[in-house]
Amino acid sequence: MSRNRTILGAGAALGIVQLIILLVGNTHWAIALACSLAVIGLAVWAAQGEAPIQTETRLSPEPNPLDEFAKRWQGLLVDVIPVWQRNLETSRQQTENAVGNLASRFSGINQQLNNAVRISSGGHGGQSEIQQIIANAKTELSAIIDSLNQALQGRETMINEIKGLASFTGELKQMATSVSAIANQTNLLALNAAIEAARAGESGRGFAVVADEVRKLSNLSGDTGKHITAKVELINQAMQNTLNMTSHLAQEENQIIHSAESVIQGVIANFHHAAAALNDNVAMLEAESRAVNHEVEDVLVNLQFQDRVSQIQGHVLANMHKLHEQLLQSDLNRAQFTLPDRSQWLSDLERTYTTLEQKALHHGQSASTGNTPAASVDFF
Repeated sequence: MSRNRTILGAGAALGIVQLIILLVGNTHWAIALACSLAVIGLAVWAAQGEAPIQTETRLSPEPNPLDEFAKRWQGLLVDVIPVWQRNLETSRQQTENAVGNLASRFSGINQQLNNAVRISSGGHGGQSEIQQIIANAKTELSAIIDSLNQALQGRETMINEIKGLASFTGELKQMATSVSAIANQTNLLALNAAIEAARAGESGRGFAVVADEVRKLSNLSGDTGKHITAKVELINQAMQNTLNMTSHLAQEENQIIHSAESVIQGVIANFHHAAAALNDNVAMLEAESRAVNHEVEDVLVNLQFQDRVSQIQGHVLANMHKLHEQLLQSDLNRAQFTLPDRSQWLSDLERTYTTLEQKALHHGQSASTGNTPAASVDFF
């Protein structure tokens, strides 16, 4: 009976260690306090002459919650970040294609106006109407440039969000360092307990076994801390690569927008020169004007790619914001916080898509970035 009570006492002490750690949290002082209480209790038990603890006692290592926490966050980020990258790459390709088509279409418009100048004989019957069309086109194209600039500002906001998300990997790394430090302290405490057990002689043999198991657990915790640190480094590198790619894409889009501005200004200047040379041939001028109007409408339709790009970027930003909120919640109340399921997260993200390109990219497939047919685009 005395032997059983001794074994139960040792098990209860270790149970108190685990209970204090789970209730108070994985902090330096909580783990140190719990281990100290267990060691002191067992020392008093041995000093009172209780029977030695059975040498067959072995402590099963408990799963480390920090290790599971880091692994699940790593899995979530590794799955979500590539989806963000593919959406951003599609946005960039659509921007390049649309602006290239814009320059080509306006070159054709300029050529048509030059033909009108050669055909006409200096008349000016419809010159005022052409000038009004040019003025309207300039106003509409300026509005498009403003929309592109707003998209660029949105990309800069996205970069800042990614930078903010990257800061959380530093906290995870610090937590892993804390685990290693706690393991070292626990190892030292177990060593001191073993020394005290040796001094107690025969009555302290069972306590020496417990001290040895505590030392093994501390070594396991140290290895876990190193493993967490390595995983955090991988996550941090992946996020840094994403940040670099996003910054590079933002620079390219900025250059594209400035180039489009220059092309539009040059084309509009050519419009004014061509309009100044139009003559009295009203019929020919009206026919050429109708062709110009058609081309301008096609250009405006082509530039409505911005709506699709805004939707894609909006979904990515919303998902990043959702992830940011999850990180904040886990930081505020980690003891009761439940991490989201990776599959459910990706499924919820897919349900927000409104374009076929997004659905294809979500599953790792290629997406067409060609022009959208004019008949399928509505003016807003």
